[in-house]
Amino acid sequence: MTGEQFQTHLRRLDLLFKEAAELFECNERTVRRWAHDELPVPTAVGLLLPRLLNVEMKEFRTSKRRRNA
Repeated sequence: MTGEQFQTHLRRLDLLFKEAAELFECNERTVRRWAHDELPVPTAVGLLLPRLLNVEMKEFRTSKRRRNA
């Protein structure tokens, strides 16, 4: 997956880099590097992103808030 494809998926999921970093449990700078082709997008991330389009992201955000409470 290219950085451009990665960014497109984030836009479709309405995810900020910060939120993507939380989702993938990595540093926000790492996500920025993936997005700008400074680092390759990991295969697992590239496989997961298209599948997340089928998941309601509101559910993800709600469950994340419950864990942090």
